[in-house]
Amino acid sequence: DKRVLAHSAVCGVILFSRNFSDYTQLIDLITEIKGLKEPRLLVSVDQEGGNVQRFRTPFTELPPLSDIGTIYNHDPKLGRRMASEHAAIMVDELRAVGVDFSFAPVVDIGNKNSVVLRNRTFSDKPEIVSELAVIYLQSMMERGMVSVAKHFPGHGGVEEDSHLQLPVDKREPFVIQNRDLLPYKILIENGLSAIMMAHLVYEKIDKEAAGYSKVWIKNILRTDLGFKGLVFSDDLS
Repeated sequence: DKRVLAHSAVCGVILFSRNFSDYTQLIDLITEIKGLKEPRLLVSVDQEGGNVQRFRTPFTELPPLSDIGTIYNHDPKLGRRMASEHAAIMVDELRAVGVDFSFAPVVDIGNKNSVVLRNRTFSDKPEIVSELAVIYLQSMMERGMVSVAKHFPGHGGVEEDSHLQLPVDKREPFVIQNRDLLPYKILIENGLSAIMMAHLVYEKIDKEAAGYSKVWIKNILRTDLGFKGLVFSDDLS
């Protein structure tokens, strides 16, 4: 592992539950990783809350983002406050152990039939996703952590799990543009630092999967939306 991480092509590490046994061990691991070379490696994790939270006890058990959206539907003011506090707790706890950033927030538009999204999204309404995602991003930025919005351009139009197969989104371009891209447009305007791509084919736009697509990354994301930040590939293993 040390030889791999010392390679000049490697610039960061993502940690999973298998790398975590307790608080002290995690701090020691991250300290050792950061001491391997200069410039030092960046340490990241998926700490979304709900089902996708790699570090558990003694970390706070964060609710899934869908809970925030549900509360927002009944009490928008409380929903907004929860989005801000959810991000604040996540950031403060990760920074305390030396994690540089979390791959968050999820800004896919909710789809109750999706195998992979489940309760990971704020809402099935693009406007609500956009509003809560901006609050989440701003709360993260205030505490010194960059945001990584995912999964661009949107996982909400398919049901399959892209870790196991290659889903094909058959929707028309104008539907995707007016629905799935809305949160990204607003987040980019508010200083979004990074984006994670979706492993999907949007057949009416490009035959290549989005993560390999010049149409999606260069033409739409970079040129049309004006995004100048970092683009991550999602991992499949």
